[in-house]
Amino acid sequence: MRAGRLDEKFHIPLPDYEARKQILLNNFKEIPLEDGIDFDDLAAKTDGFNGADMAEFCYRCTDNAFERSVQENSKTGDDIVTKSDIEKTLSSFHSSVQKQDIEKLENFKSQYDS
Repeated sequence: MRAGRLDEKFHIPLPDYEARKQILLNNFKEIPLEDGIDFDDLAAKTDGFNGADMAEFCYRCTDNAFERSVQENSKTGDDIVTKSDIEKTLSSFHSSVQKQDIEKLENFKSQYDS
């Protein structure tokens, strides 16, 4: 990094359980959901996701719901996000954060945290 480009350095950790749950609730606020979606369980299953991963995860859930409704030839436009749409997304989408990234962040935090 060149001098003057970034004058302040901040360590922004990955979202914890409560933050991930809130991100999920915020992203699904306007999305029709099947009853019984367990946001507590979903927040636990997304441990290690960053904020962008969480937003992308929610987008992919809605995309899977839309694809399913098209495949089922739904004439009602019923692309409600179901538990199976979420499980499908969980099985195919993973955090973009690698173990070495977390190690770098922890080293950064210990070096610059005062």
